[in-house]
Amino acid sequence: MTCATFKREEVNTEHVQSAAANIFTGRRFDWNYPSQRNATPKIPVRDVNGFTASSSIRDARIIYKMINRIQASATLLIVCVTFASGRELVVDNVAGSDYQNDRGLVAGPATFGPYRTIMRALLVAQPGDSIILTKTDVPYRECISLNGRQHSGTSLYPFQIIGNGAVLDGTTVPRRDGWEVVRDDLYRYLPPRPGYGQLFVGGNTMPRFIGEFDNLSAMSQGEWAHLDGLIYFRPPVGKSPLDLPLEITSEAVGITLYDVEHVVISDLTVRGYRLDGINAHDKANEVQLIGIAARQNGRSGFCVAGSSSVTIGASLSELNGMAQLLSEGESHTILANVDLADRTAPPIVDHGGKIMKLPNPADDANEVR
Repeated sequence: MTCATFKREEVNTEHVQSAAANIFTGRRFDWNYPSQRNATPKIPVRDVNGFTASSSIRDARIIYKMINRIQASATLLIVCVTFASGRELVVDNVAGSDYQNDRGLVAGPATFGPYRTIMRALLVAQPGDSIILTKTDVPYRECISLNGRQHSGTSLYPFQIIGNGAVLDGTTVPRRDGWEVVRDDLYRYLPPRPGYGQLFVGGNTMPRFIGEFDNLSAMSQGEWAHLDGLIYFRPPVGKSPLDLPLEITSEAVGITLYDVEHVVISDLTVRGYRLDGINAHDKANEVQLIGIAARQNGRSGFCVAGSSSVTIGASLSELNGMAQLLSEGESHTILANVDLADRTAPPIVDHGGKIMKLPNPADDANEVR
């Protein structure tokens, strides 16, 4: 794609637009009235395409349209150049710093990373940019949102988040003073934030007890339950919750997409969020999720809702609380080589929308719902 450089010429349009306003706002000239017909005022137009001309009010409509077309062409070319010049913004949550002179607010040369947080890089991102994560031994503990044209791209220059195998983590350690004894060796914990919850030990999923409060006595050792906004846990014999490396889901959603188009998110693990790993909330169109592992989230690994259209490829969704894939509204989802494990929740929960599963090489036909 080649984009020409456009240099906008200064055009004096004050008189032309003033006269044209009479045409479009109802103040019309009566061309049959003798004094106006015989004394058509002349309106100078300076430097339009390099020549000087004069035009009557009857020509104002043509000139007004011409100027609007010139301005529209300039806008199109500027947008084209912006998308074509996408930058690479590097994020490193160990060695990076969010103190960057990337908006010219202080004297000195501009700096653009590496940033310490993804959120900070998204603040200065432009259409068609790529956010490149550095994989470290420390997970990225953030909730991030892609919203509007700033975080969109084109089919040739998509807006990208390249994970490089990094982990986006929404868990936290329970407060030590948050546990209380219910009876015997049964404990309960009030999460600081409401929503779907999960409890882990050492980063691993524990067996979940499904039942009512009256049946908690049947809970086995090492099992947990989520009832009425509380987390119940029966630790192994001789242990208390304080003796174990427990984690609970804390942050709401790993990645939220709203009113964006042509976005590619790849090579990333999203785990431990109260609601969804990745949520295409609405109007998230031409979105591709490639090489994503969405696991251990409170509600679902992937949620595609509203009028969003999302393609998920070469990805895994497992160990999520309510669904591996949640489809809502009038959304469209395409699955290509996606493993929706059903060990903890149904592979797909359908609250609306359309889902198409493309065949794997070993498959013989499409599975369309």
